[in-house]
Amino acid sequence: MLDFSAYSNAVGSSLTNEAVGGSEKCLTAVRRAFAAVEAALMSGNASQAAKDFSCCQVPEDPNDKIELLQSLAGIFMGPVQYNEEGVLMTINEICGVMTNHSKANHEAMEPYNRLVTLAQIYRSTTEEPCLHISYEESLKDLMDTSLRSGRRGAERAWTYQTCTEFGFCTTNTQMNTQQQTYNTHYYHVFDLMLFHSVFRSDL
Repeated sequence: MLDFSAYSNAVGSSLTNEAVGGSEKCLTAVRRAFAAVEAALMSGNASQAAKDFSCCQVPEDPNDKIELLQSLAGIFMGPVQYNEEGVLMTINEICGVMTNHSKANHEAMEPYNRLVTLAQIYRSTTEEPCLHISYEESLKDLMDTSLRSGRRGAERAWTYQTCTEFGFCTTNTQMNTQQQTYNTHYYHVFDLMLFHSVFRSDL
């Protein structure tokens, strides 16, 4: 399933579910935030977005832009999939940040800024000096088949299963990302580059 948009649909539905702390306002704020990120990336303001989200580099390449968007989408996907099961924030807490209209978060605190705040919260729990968004670096790391690859080794195994068995190529339809078509191409090329021997036409 090259276009696994149903996963994103489930995330969007959960963000509106009042039983777990979601709301329509929450999903609307999330969509507006991602629309603003995409607008910045596509209108020549990628350097500002890189600064706001503490990226290790400015996402000039289209693949790097998708890496950034996927990283930000993960902030919402993780809590939805594992809500109240040991994740950093619950749906209720995430939606609280995205819809906070208190005096400390006045009208100037638009959804984009709230997403920046969420990203900062998640970044504070890591030891990484910046957010890695390099497509080439991700590909290089995942091509490491040594026993020293650590966490990336597990990611490589999961990616292989995604490419060859599951096909869970998630596209962010509910987060208002306009690059869905390119996302499917991104997955296809990434799989071919990473596991080229598996997908060679003569095998």
